[in-house]
Amino acid sequence: MLLSSAALFNQTAREGNLLVHVNRQLSTQKAQDILKWQPHFDNTTIVLDSIDTLIQYGLLP
Repeated sequence: MLLSSAALFNQTAREGNLLVHVNRQLSTQKAQDILKWQPHFDNTTIVLDSIDTLIQYGLLP
């Protein structure tokens, strides 16, 4: 309630108020149904992809 009231007068509070009301209930169900996509939860792939990204951005030699 306080954030909503402050949002009337303050831009930062207005932006924060928008973030409070964002729907965070995300699901991959639609991608799985329509695209027949399956998530890959292989720890090795996740680590290697992370290292590739760090190298790409110059954060690792």
